[in-house]
Amino acid sequence: MIVVAIISLLAALAIPSLRRARERAQAVTLAVEFRAIEGAVDMYWAEHNKPTTSTAKFGYSGYPDGMELYFPKRNDWLAGPKTGGYWLWYFDAGQSLGLGSDSLVAIYGSKMSTEQMQAIDATLDNGDLNTGRFRYLNPYILYGAD
Repeated sequence: MIVVAIISLLAALAIPSLRRARERAQAVTLAVEFRAIEGAVDMYWAEHNKPTTSTAKFGYSGYPDGMELYFPKRNDWLAGPKTGGYWLWYFDAGQSLGLGSDSLVAIYGSKMSTEQMQAIDATLDNGDLNTGRFRYLNPYILYGAD
């Protein structure tokens, strides 16, 4: 009986720590994914003359023709972020939202907590989910990617 009580006590102490470690790992993973996409966007625009208007042939859920060659893993975009939801791409939307960029990469339907998103914002931007290039507008996570 004492052994069961000790094991229960240890489990009660360990489970919250494991949950926090998992949440931190998810936040770091998403920040890395956003940085990788930002790098792909930068390389693509450097080689393909960035358009100046939203009449370019891409938008919701897609990406510019040929950009898949710049992603670290070509299926990452279609598979969606590892934290859940799916990627969205918008051109010429970042400036209108005050993100300081033309290209806007978003995630729709992620199950990230506000604390996780604040940790990501502190890594990628200014730590404030209401200002800067990384924002949370429920249910969207937005990042100005160029």
